[in-house]
Amino acid sequence: MKLDLAIVGGSGLYNLPALRNVEKQSISTPFGAPSSMVTIGELDGARIAFLARHGEDHTIAPHRVNYRANVWALHHIGARRMLGVNAVGGIRDDMAPGVVAVPDQIIDYTHGRLDSFSDVEGTKVEHVDFTEPYSSGLRSSVLDAAARANFDVVDGGCYGATQGPRLETRAEIARMRRDGCDLVGMTAMPEAALARELKIDYACLALVANWAAGCGGVASISIEEIFANLESLILSGGLIVAHALPHQTTGAVNTNRARQAGAILFNLLRSVNFLSTCLAGFQIHPGRSVRQRGNWTTGSRRGLSPSR
Repeated sequence: MKLDLAIVGGSGLYNLPALRNVEKQSISTPFGAPSSMVTIGELDGARIAFLARHGEDHTIAPHRVNYRANVWALHHIGARRMLGVNAVGGIRDDMAPGVVAVPDQIIDYTHGRLDSFSDVEGTKVEHVDFTEPYSSGLRSSVLDAAARANFDVVDGGCYGATQGPRLETRAEIARMRRDGCDLVGMTAMPEAALARELKIDYACLALVANWAAGCGGVASISIEEIFANLESLILSGGLIVAHALPHQTTGAVNTNRARQAGAILFNLLRSVNFLSTCLAGFQIHPGRSVRQRGNWTTGSRRGLSPSR
């Protein structure tokens, strides 16, 4: 089966009205059951697969996710490009709630997770190069898609992967900042490393949902306000997905297609972890500059910023 893109995200994306010719597959793997069935469908001719990292009812904690089964299952059905969507906390000063980032590095603080396909007895040990944990080609595709969609994203950043499910202490975040982490989350590893073992191009779309402990203030916002603000992101966010599909070339993207793709992203956004305390302060501000690796450059792009 040929797949153009596999998306790994939170629960709530098992009903995809934007996709056509939808099917669900229950896949058995040598590593046990994946977190959920795999949803496969078409978006304007592109075949997309989705797997709910935490299960369709969001019942699997980050440290209990069967990452090996998830990655193996997607590879088994033909995934060679995989986008992980992650809710994260912001550590670096410009990683405020509402920012979308495409990180380029990882520091792994997790422990006890089954993190390699080489763990199976009798399997050849593979020492994969992990110097650049995210695939440059897919990262570039996502960044280019965001640029064509006039959607503000931060290019680069170091994702610190913690064990969870509890949030981090202020001292832990202070250490992570000293280590060079810009973002903190719980699910980047071992997902990225397993994708590398299977030679899958992998990138992360990190949604900064809250400040990490001790890093800035925390705004109060209701669930209703969150979804009202997220509705305004459907078209802009959908353009990223639509432009990122392999067959999409330069030129105008059909508005209806963008809205359909946006519905996918909206479902991803609304289904991430800690929704009741995350995704605070989303508000569209026209004319905001584009940021790359923490620096401001002049531009007329539209992006996100905290409402406070």
